[in-house]
Amino acid sequence: MEISDSPAYQAFLRSRAAFTGELGVRTLEAWREINTVSWHLAHLNTEAWCYTVHELMHCTDPFQPGAVLLKQLHPAVERVRAWQDRVLDLLGGAQAEVAAIAEAWVPTVRYAAAAVPD
Repeated sequence: MEISDSPAYQAFLRSRAAFTGELGVRTLEAWREINTVSWHLAHLNTEAWCYTVHELMHCTDPFQPGAVLLKQLHPAVERVRAWQDRVLDLLGGAQAEVAAIAEAWVPTVRYAAAAVPD
């Protein structure tokens, strides 16, 4: 009998596939969430810069463009800070979920792997 026909080996492969499948799904969900937050930031920045360009085109005083740009600096920094906080929250949540998945599956996979040589 070959090792690939062994029920213990088949159980090991199934448990390993389930474990990596759960990890893969959670990882993809985290990236999807981060991508959504990043696109939202890009959308907000595009809107803000369109507004800024509109304001710049209507400047009559030579010092007005500087004031318009400075007025947009703080909101831009706040948008990036909010994005960063959200991404860090998402990564922290994903890390905790990956740790929980590993805690749940590693003993099962280890037990199944230990049974293969028998």
